[in-house]
Parts: sequence; C-alpha cells; structure tokens
Amino acid sequence: MSGLAGVFANNETSVDTTEVDAMLDLLKHRGPDSLAVWQDDNIVLGHRLLANLDTADLGAQPIVSPDGVGVLVYDGKVYNFDQLRCELKAEGITFRSYGDAEVVLHALHHWGAERAIPRFNGMFSIAYVDLRCRTLWLARDRLGIKPLVTMYLNNRLLFASEVKALRAHPQCAVHLRAEKLLQWLAEPRQQSHCLLFDRLEDVAPGSWWRVDESSVSRHAYFTLPEAVDSRRIVGAAGAGTAGLVDRFETLLDASVRTHLVSDTPVAAMCSGGVDSSLIAALASKHDPGIVGYVADIPATGEAETAERVGNHLGVKIKRVPLDRALFLRLWPLAVQHSDGPLFHASDVALLAVAQKCHQDGNKVLLTGEGSDEFFGGYDWHRATLRQWRKIEGLRGLLTRPARRCMKQAALDSMPFRPSWGWTADSRVLLSMGVETSLSPPDLLSYLSSVQPASERALIGHCIHETRMHLPWLLHRHDRMGMAASIEMRVPFIENNLIDFALHLPPGARIKGRHGKWVVKEAAARHLPRKVVYAKKKGFPVPAACWRGCEGILVGGLLAKLFGWNEVMAEKIIGRLADNNLLGFHLVGLELWLRLVSGEEPEALGQVLLQLGDTR
Repeated sequence: MSGLAGVFANNETSVDTTEVDAMLDLLKHRGPDSLAVWQDDNIVLGHRLLANLDTADLGAQPIVSPDGVGVLVYDGKVYNFDQLRCELKAEGITFRSYGDAEVVLHALHHWGAERAIPRFNGMFSIAYVDLRCRTLWLARDRLGIKPLVTMYLNNRLLFASEVKALRAHPQCAVHLRAEKLLQWLAEPRQQSHCLLFDRLEDVAPGSWWRVDESSVSRHAYFTLPEAVDSRRIVGAAGAGTAGLVDRFETLLDASVRTHLVSDTPVAAMCSGGVDSSLIAALASKHDPGIVGYVADIPATGEAETAERVGNHLGVKIKRVPLDRALFLRLWPLAVQHSDGPLFHASDVALLAVAQKCHQDGNKVLLTGEGSDEFFGGYDWHRATLRQWRKIEGLRGLLTRPARRCMKQAALDSMPFRPSWGWTADSRVLLSMGVETSLSPPDLLSYLSSVQPASERALIGHCIHETRMHLPWLLHRHDRMGMAASIEMRVPFIENNLIDFALHLPPGARIKGRHGKWVVKEAAARHLPRKVVYAKKKGFPVPAACWRGCEGILVGGLLAKLFGWNEVMAEKIIGRLADNNLLGFHLVGLELWLRLVSGEEPEALGQVLLQLGDTR
C-alpha cells in the first residue's frame, strides 16, 4: 500500500521534481517506509511506500523496466500476481523480486496496458509511463477500492492518491464549488469529495486513461451492468440453489487466503457481525495467531458480541474504547484525512481502530465490506422485494391495461426502496434540481428477462447499491486506514466473488426474513447461529457522541457561505434535534471548511470538546 503523485506536462513545459515534493509530503501517512521520485523531461512520478510484501529494496518504487522505458508507481495489491508471473515467465520475462509491483510493471510493459489492466484481480491505482510512445496510463481497480484523483493546471496533468496532495502543488489554487454543497447534502454517499473543488476529477473505478502530450482518452474496462449476463441468471434459476453455499465458501476461502499474503503481521476486524466474523473465521484457519479488533462503543454491544465470536473461534479480540471525548478529538482528524465531510460517524470509530492496530505493530487489516451490497444484506433490499411481491400479487387481480399502468407507475416512481441515508431533506433538495447519476428503471430494463419481477428488482437494487452505497464505504476504508498507515483489505470484493454474486439465481439472496442467504448458510458452518442470524447493526455510533456540537454553526464558515445570520443559524440548529444525520453532516461540513481554511484538527477537536461540555 502506498501513496503516489505525479505530473505529466506537454513537451513544451519543463517539470521539476520539486513539483511533487510537497504533494508527497502530504501523503507520508500512506507510505512512511520510503520515498522516491523518478523524472524524464516533462514527466515526474513520485511514490511513498508502506512495505508489507517484498519489504527489501527490491520492492521499492518507482520501478523501471529492464530496458529503461517503462516506469510504474502503484498503490494497492494485485492478488493474482503469482499466476501472472508464471504466464510472463513462460513468455520469456525474468524477475529479480518476488513482490507484486514488478509483476504489474512487466504485465503492463509486455502485454500492453489495455490487455493487462482487466486481468488484474485486486485493489489498485496505477500510474504507468511508456517512454516508447511517451504515454501515461492511469487506472483504478474494478470498484475503486484504491483512489486516484487528477487536476489540469498550466499545461500539466497532476495526479495523486488524495485531494490534499493535489492542493499542495506549488501552483495549485483550487476553489471550493459552493454550489455542490447542497448536492452533497442531498446524497452524500455518491459524491466524490474532489467534486467539491473546481478542476478536480476522479479516475473512475473500472477505467483507465491514456494520456499523451496532446490528448486524453478514457475507457471503462469494467462496469457492473455490463458485467451482468442476465442469461446466466435465468439459466441458474433452473438449477436452483443446490451447491451454491459450497461454491461460495470455496471462493471466499481462496480470497481470504490471498488477502493474507504479507511479510508483516495481518489482523482482522471482528465487529461481531456476520461478515467480519466470517472473514475472521476463515482467516484464523490459515493464520491461527491472527488478532481481531473491534470498536468498543458504549451502549452498542458490539464489543461483547465480538468477544463471544473470538472465544468461539479461538481468536484474541482487542477492544478499542471510543467514548465521546475521544470521538470529538478524532472527528476533525477523520475529516482532514477524508478530504471532505464524513457521511457516517463510523468513520471516526474506524480511525480509532486503525490507530490502535498500527500501535500494535500491524500493517494490514482484513474487513468484511462488500457483502451486503452484492448479496442483499440491507433492510432496504428486503423492503424492495416485499414491495414488488405486493405489486405482483395485486397485478393478478387486475385487467391487462391496469397491470401495465401499475408496472409503469412502479418503475417511474421509486422501483427501489430508499435506504436510511435518504431523508426527507434529501428528497426536497433533489426536487430542487439536484439529480443522481443512476437510473434504476434502466437497470430493471436491462434485467428484463429475469423472472419474477420481484427478483429482478432485488438484483437491480443490489447493483444500484454497489454503485451508490459501497463507494463511500471504500472511501472510508482507504482514508481511515491510511490515516494510521494501515492497509485495509476487503476479501469479499474479489473478481471471482463479484462474478459469482452478480449471477446468483433468484432466491439465493433473500429467503424468508433473512438477507444474504448464501453468506449466512456458509457462516453457520463456522459461527454460532445467534451471531449469524442476529439483526444487523451496521457499525452503530450513538448520536450522543456528537450531539451538542451544533453550536459551532453559529457565526461559522458555513453560515457565511449560505448567508445565515445568528437567528437563522439558531433556528436551523433547533430543527436538527429531529434529524441526527443531517446535524452530523452540517457540523462535518463546518469542520471541513475550517480545515480547508487552515485550522488544525487538534484545535478543532478542542472546540468540539468545549461545546460538548456546555450542552
């Protein structure tokens, strides 16, 4: 895991290595083990390394091909590197290291980026320079586990792992996009934080950019709708669910095994929920000494459940206490590392766990993210299934014209039940012209051959949430882990498991009252059934941790931006009593604006503590 930064200019613009120095300084947390820069005329690549595989100097980056004309900096892990190495060796390529970075370089240089990138199975962001044609390739993994942001500036393309690094460039003068703040409040899950500034752009998940001195071409090598073959789903429906649990467990166990590859200690999140507990269970088979971590937050009960899981598995569980005072001290730091306001308070809890994990000497932490989105684990997935089953039942009682009207009305209004992240305030803002970039009716149309309609809606909703809900979870994982120099790995998000989940037959996601049927059936082989079938908590953090801090909005930067006087601000604060999530978002926006303006997170933490003491 690492941080990368670079500059690619046109051939009439000179570039100095000092242009990336300040950028790399802001990425020290991502790679505290080494720092290196490579330059060739109008191109500079910089890299900070968090060494956990091939920790000798042979794993250092930037890494240059033997012929001197291919150069790579890369963040992440490609887990199928052994397989790719064997194929490359068979084609005459020799290796001097045993890590994955050299394999990635040779694959790009020997096969070409267009052929190599879709073959990588893992989490990665890549900047690769091919001097044979003076071309820069930028790429991200299929779902965007690892970040890569860009900005055009004075005939240069800047790129880096985090927004703060771009903003540190000596000539950068980006400005906040104030008109985007309402859009972020309307649907904060789907908004990239770089969009809150002008001229900043993400390299999209599952895509690569080809950049030369005159143009940029963008290509999506993986999209979820295109990855779904509805014919396979229809075919699987005839075979039923027999054998699915065995197949799933085999795939997940193989993924966990590859995610454990490291020359440094690996730990596991173990919150007591089914997903992280299953990852911990499988990991402990291959690494009996693995340690589990859980955030110990008063009144949630997760730490106690995690202890029971640990006792069942023979895994030591380390509880990380998080009280209100620590939450308020860490909140501004979490915002700073997130490069924007937080969507959920669990970001702060995850930062506390990552810090403790780092203090204990770990560099890698396995987590259970990705299961709910792919396998139908949320309450709103079940609500969508119930809604469509009601529609199917009613349609049997209606005439054909009435049935067509009912179907169209369901498609046009809200085919998927909203998640808890959507509030009345969100819908009001959306009605004022803020739009999302996704079209649920289009997803249902694409899956039109899948029957019954309720299963089609459920599959569509899972795809929708993988594009809407999962990105902020992955953003949280990367930023909070890297803030403490911890590489967080997500075994559920692996190419073979993604393909398996996308083509599950009807009935394999939700059975009766329980979502994630195939996951829970596999988990029941390793965990107590009370844990497997317990109601999902979703990393809860009580609102008591931040309530009382809304006073920071009076006379603050957000009030100036929106034109609130003191009376208006007090009135808004009064309305937040019935909307904890909106209050958390508004205070988070205020913290972010102050951090962007130069205030330090430690000082802001003290402000929050003082406000909390007076509530």
